[in-house]
Amino acid sequence: MTPGPLADARREELTRLVIAAQPTPFWLDQPDAPTARAAVRRVLRPWGGYDAIYHFGHAVRAAYDQRPATHLRLADHFFTTFPQLEGIGFSHRWGGAIDTCTRFCAFFGTAHRGRVAYALGYTGLGVAATRFGARVMLDLLSGQPTELTQLEMVRSKPVPFPPEPLAYLGVQATRWSLARADRRSGRRNLWLRALDAADLGFDSKRVLLGRGG
Repeated sequence: MTPGPLADARREELTRLVIAAQPTPFWLDQPDAPTARAAVRRVLRPWGGYDAIYHFGHAVRAAYDQRPATHLRLADHFFTTFPQLEGIGFSHRWGGAIDTCTRFCAFFGTAHRGRVAYALGYTGLGVAATRFGARVMLDLLSGQPTELTQLEMVRSKPVPFPPEPLAYLGVQATRWSLARADRRSGRRNLWLRALDAADLGFDSKRVLLGRGG
């Protein structure tokens, strides 16, 4: 979702709040207003990234792209994070399916006898990582070993998702456990620790950028 435009007076009010919350650099006689205004502009960029919903059977439909309950949750998170913005609206909202895998990080390979390269499974983290993915694919297509193609995350593949109903039950258990960890200062329960031990999820050791053995 994207927060709606602010009136100039409200924007300057937020700028003053940012300045008051930040220590003034010792080399400045006046508060760093340009930096504060830049911070306010960053806050007013698109906001999202929570409440990923899984539908039984890996179902993907256009009707799933708009889920009011998810947008309300995102708005609640926004105002919890930035209570000074209470009362502003959101001018745009959108949603859609994400490409994921069990290690929540991209994996790579080639097809059609090495003539096609792929990078899949970004899990919503592709905005910054696609340039890296493109470099990996170009190296794979070259057919020559390079520093990138020797990375463990490039050489390995994630464990496939299990069949239904195990996939659905596993996803729901993971979502519940992650929400619980958020409420408990990040303390992970037995289920999340088991996923960590199996190298599944965001804490997978397989996504480290070290060289393969």
